[in-house]
Amino acid sequence: MIAQADGTRAQVERILASETFRNSEALRRLLRFLCDKTLAGEADQLKEYSVGIDALGKPPTYDPRQDSVVRIQVARLRQKLTEYYRVEGKADPLIVELPKGRFKVSFE
Repeated sequence: MIAQADGTRAQVERILASETFRNSEALRRLLRFLCDKTLAGEADQLKEYSVGIDALGKPPTYDPRQDSVVRIQVARLRQKLTEYYRVEGKADPLIVELPKGRFKVSFE
């Protein structure tokens, strides 16, 4: 199990260091946060509010009903992951995905 987690973390680092993600600091931070929470078994407890505060640096007054930044950034992250695997990561042994409607990352 540890070797699998190491391979998963190596794949995440490869994505974070890629040309696709190079200029997207917020998306890099969000991907790392969601992957860390998923690998720690804590992703099912994530809420939009906590992702906004802990991953995107929103203030405690952040209200997800008034500010859709988390949904927008998660949608952008999905697009960037698709773009990464279409170009740089097409030969990668592991696919990192973020299913719609969830904050839990899947590793295939």
